[in-house]
Amino acid sequence: MESNRIISLQNAVNVRDLGGYQTTAGRTVAWHRLVRAGSLSDLTPADEQKLIDYGVAHDLDLRSDAEVRRAPDRIPAAIAYRHLSVYPFSDRAPLWCRAYRHFYRRLVKTPVGMVATYEKMLTDSHANAIFREVFATVLAAEPNEAVLFHCAAGKDRTGVAAMMLLGALGVPEATIKADYLLTNRIYDAAAAGVRPSGSAAVDAMNAHPAEAANYRAVATLIVRHYGDWPHYVMRQLGLSPADLTDLRKLYLID
Repeated sequence: MESNRIISLQNAVNVRDLGGYQTTAGRTVAWHRLVRAGSLSDLTPADEQKLIDYGVAHDLDLRSDAEVRRAPDRIPAAIAYRHLSVYPFSDRAPLWCRAYRHFYRRLVKTPVGMVATYEKMLTDSHANAIFREVFATVLAAEPNEAVLFHCAAGKDRTGVAAMMLLGALGVPEATIKADYLLTNRIYDAAAAGVRPSGSAAVDAMNAHPAEAANYRAVATLIVRHYGDWPHYVMRQLGLSPADLTDLRKLYLID
């Protein structure tokens, strides 16, 4: 894995920059602008300072109310915090999603619960409103500010947010998939003692890794019902063509 992609913190796992990825148009995602992470509840003072030095100015916490109560983020006051809980979902899945889920469960041997969770993150009205707020924060950030978004392990909710952002920026599917699955390599390294983990999330990840089948379910749903990620974020999240243009101006470099 790229050493400059991983932001090494003593008491946090799976903190990494989305910079450096190439788009289909030949541009590059800027470094120090979009950061994904796992739990930030055990940060040391040195970890907090490292995030400030890295340019992190916004912390978007995608965890549930209960998760936040149990283990609130430990971040410096200089970083603006927003709690944007993706769960609980508010809608019953649309009929076409339920039919798709039945088809996909027969196609691949994946627990239907996780396929359903990923599908709901893409289509549920509450989840859509949350991810719309993620994009709003990203679009409003200053050019010298990094936006960090995270959940508990930095895998599912964070993974879907990263897919949306990278897809909207025009990063190709193979790269988006590789970024999603990179979580497993990071946790494998942490579990093997390559560096301190500082988090019980390592054990949880060993039991529930990032599944390639879940990514395939997302990618198939996007292509079949929206065409591609840019059309998804416009149709489902309500971004405008101007928003997409601004996003690429802000986060892509030549």
